[in-house]
Amino acid sequence: MHPVDQPNSASIRRINHLVKTLGVGSHYLEIGIRAGGTFENVLASERTGVEPYPVFDPEHLPTGTKMFIMTSDEFFATLDAGTRFDVVFVDGLHHYEQAYRDTINAMRHLSSRGLLLLDDVVPSDEMSADRDLDEAMRLQRVAGVERPLWHGDVYRAVCALLEHHPDLCVRTIVGSGNPQALIWSARPDVAPAAVTPEQLSVYGTVSYQELFADGVPAKFAPGEEEAVLAEGLASVVER
Repeated sequence: MHPVDQPNSASIRRINHLVKTLGVGSHYLEIGIRAGGTFENVLASERTGVEPYPVFDPEHLPTGTKMFIMTSDEFFATLDAGTRFDVVFVDGLHHYEQAYRDTINAMRHLSSRGLLLLDDVVPSDEMSADRDLDEAMRLQRVAGVERPLWHGDVYRAVCALLEHHPDLCVRTIVGSGNPQALIWSARPDVAPAAVTPEQLSVYGTVSYQELFADGVPAKFAPGEEEAVLAEGLASVVER
């Protein structure tokens, strides 16, 4: 949810709850660090960040932190197949194709108890859902929106995940900060296979008005933060 790069308190709260519950030694991955506000406040013992255009000095990182200045596609292409993360936060480019790729790539590297948080899955309005950041900002300024936001069309990635990946459990946190999807695998021993670009392109026609005409759709499985986090953790913590 970005025009400005400020730490999102809801993201930090949710991520740290997951990290704390999963226990000491959790390995955290964040895709899309930007200014590092969320990343620096995560309490995991190991933190890995990916950002092609960091707005901070990556030369001065605390112990237990790794920083990769590259695109997420480049990062995953060079990541050792055996590397595993316990908590992943996907907050990269707000285009659904990239959000989908980041999610599928990250799911392949989740530990058996791993959970993934996908940001910006429910735009605040049709203007914030524009794929173009500058246009989204312009439309909101013209409309007199006091604090313009950019969510992009990440919601389309959620549609693709729901329709093509029945082994993935997707729940949407609403009502206490930026809506986010919590995702985990019902079959952590099976790596998800990405759909083809042609299959993914179909979701480019799913409009904000169509999907959210009556609020957050039931297929997004919306729920309050505490309940969604509890469900995800209960599903993975005993593995």
